[in-house]
Amino acid sequence: MIPLVPYVFSTITVSLSGEHLLHPPTYILEQCREAKRVENPVKVIFDLDSTLFNTCFRTKSIFEEFARDPEFSKKYPLLVTRIHSWQNLHEIYDPIEFVSYHSGIAIDPYSQLAFDLRTYWRIRFFHGAYLSYDQLYSGSFQVMKQLETTGCDITYLTARNRRDLLGGTLLSLIQHDLPVPKVGGLGIKKHDQPNVSLIMKQCSRSDENYKDHQLAQLKRGYQKIFYIENEPGIVMMARERHPEIATFLFNSVHSGQVSSYRELLGSCQDDSPLSFDCWQML
Repeated sequence: MIPLVPYVFSTITVSLSGEHLLHPPTYILEQCREAKRVENPVKVIFDLDSTLFNTCFRTKSIFEEFARDPEFSKKYPLLVTRIHSWQNLHEIYDPIEFVSYHSGIAIDPYSQLAFDLRTYWRIRFFHGAYLSYDQLYSGSFQVMKQLETTGCDITYLTARNRRDLLGGTLLSLIQHDLPVPKVGGLGIKKHDQPNVSLIMKQCSRSDENYKDHQLAQLKRGYQKIFYIENEPGIVMMARERHPEIATFLFNSVHSGQVSSYRELLGSCQDDSPLSFDCWQML
């Protein structure tokens, strides 16, 4: 298993339905334990990228490969030198901003360099082989292992493309010793668990529309259901269209959705679920 990322985050106080919450993952775990005691069905839904997994290590590996390419090392010698010296990574969604921040070089987003970087990154970031570079956020592993003991149903709801990323996603879950769904025909029976499911994108819908449709199906038959997601626009959709689902924003990176994030924070009331940026249980 890959070592956990040594991130230290702050914890915020939120409340849900009048109950004082110090930490959403701790609250969810307590609710799942109580549901097990009274034999009520409960489900917890997780996004993957930038929710359970810190993807900056995937991006780093891609650009280190870029820097080893003879064509680009000759074309961009200063940048390549800077890439080879990267340390203390910071998670940034946009690949050009990621390279610029870590290299200390201002990159024109309309330049040939930006085009080369983005093209190289896009082909590989959404390729199953590179998922092995992802690392778990500190504390998320412990939360997942404790949830397993409650017997709750666990669903990974991701916008990853099933055709291209199914195999890599399953191998990544196994690699990090997370609950693994039962998927036929892939030879992982010794790992899979019947109460765990994986839903991946197989359509051309927007991520928000796709997850809206899936949440409508997933919430059926459960006394309590929880959802953790890093995209503010999707969190807002879930809160508005599926209020019976307790939805929490994991405050990591947000695909450039600054306006959605501000709108989400502005819509939160004292008795509404808010965001958290720390998986570590108190």
